[in-house]
Amino acid sequence: MAVGYRSFLVVDGRESVVKPITKHIGAWIESIDIHLPTDQPGYHRLDDENEIIVQHETHRGNGVYRWRWNRPGVDRPGAVTRLSVTAAEQASGPGWLWIEAELPGPERAAWSARTLFAPVPPFVPPVLTEVACYDGQTPMTSVPMWASRDHVPDLMDYLSDEARRGPVFVASQDSRRTAEFQEWADDAMSDIIGLGVMFLLDKQVEQEFNEMVGERHAIGAGAVRTYLPGVNLDRYHDENRHPVLSVSRIDRTTGREVSHLLGAAQRSRLSRLPVPPDAVEVDRILQEREDQAREHADRATGGRPPTPAAASEQTERARIQAVQIAELRLANAHLRADMDVLTDRLAHFERCQEGIMRALRDAQRGLMATGAGHEPADRRDSGQRQANGYSAPALQYRVDQNPADDSRTHDMHQPIEPREPHDHGYGPQDHQDQDEQPQGHGGAGPAGE
Repeated sequence: MAVGYRSFLVVDGRESVVKPITKHIGAWIESIDIHLPTDQPGYHRLDDENEIIVQHETHRGNGVYRWRWNRPGVDRPGAVTRLSVTAAEQASGPGWLWIEAELPGPERAAWSARTLFAPVPPFVPPVLTEVACYDGQTPMTSVPMWASRDHVPDLMDYLSDEARRGPVFVASQDSRRTAEFQEWADDAMSDIIGLGVMFLLDKQVEQEFNEMVGERHAIGAGAVRTYLPGVNLDRYHDENRHPVLSVSRIDRTTGREVSHLLGAAQRSRLSRLPVPPDAVEVDRILQEREDQAREHADRATGGRPPTPAAASEQTERARIQAVQIAELRLANAHLRADMDVLTDRLAHFERCQEGIMRALRDAQRGLMATGAGHEPADRRDSGQRQANGYSAPALQYRVDQNPADDSRTHDMHQPIEPREPHDHGYGPQDHQDQDEQPQGHGGAGPAGE
């Protein structure tokens, strides 16, 4: 399966992360008519395509919690086949929170702006609101944060932090109204919650920020810049690692579409970034316990899902429709993003075509001017005579090529009857056109236009 969403955060050791997780996951599954406890260990098979596993374990003296929803029979594009939430609370020191959604398809899927990726799980925003989580030193929030002048030094520390996994997005307000910009930023944050954090800069803070980072790492007015971990202002070409979303592109798209573009890129990068070894070891242990619980449940029920836990037909239909509507909305966002890309390419093609046609016209005019300057003298004289009213054709003479052959000789003083124009292969109008519109040596003429 392919990873469609991966968030790994450090949790403040002074706070409990398991209780908020069980509370908000429980509220979410209740809203989709799944009535199961989230704080009690157990294996629950809802039907042939749905199973939920809740685990409480101890690893090296630390408490570990996992809630997992498996949907092995679901193979629709963009549908989540596995959703896992794993948390560790350590007796001393910070804990961690690992949220991952998997999609059907190869493990190393190819990502683009139109890829159907896993949306942010609905319980993530309230968890981040309640629990103090960090990505390295950077506080992870579910909403964009306004940076003041006093926050700029801290923002510099966040950018240079090499322990950070996700991006820091910096957005410039420029001349947009505050309420309008805030609404846009909330939408732009919707698909990157848990993956990165966004800071908003007004004009004054933007100026101070740009002076501090320098011209190469600065953010343009009205733009959004993605700063990857470990920003190094002194490293040669380091600025190339931190892409900019231009204001012209932002003006043509909505905040949700911008969020989709940013979110797709970060899902691709973070899905290839491994989690720490301690989390890998915990995952291995929990997976073994999960397999044992499944085998035990299969022996007890003969592999059949228990009837009481199955959802009613009406509830299941409503749930499927809600999932399909969400998938259609996401597909619509992909299509609109593709339309923006195609519009940019079409405009670029039209500009190139216009430049090529202009260059061809200039070259053609140059060739015609050169040809007129090198026109044969007899052709120019013929045209001049017709312009002055002389229409009598020039006399034509035969040259004796074999004086011994009397039949082929002729008195050079006796004129020969001129040939008719059609003897040359031209009609009367064609012959006149040739005299009136001479062609140059370059081969370019009226017929070549």
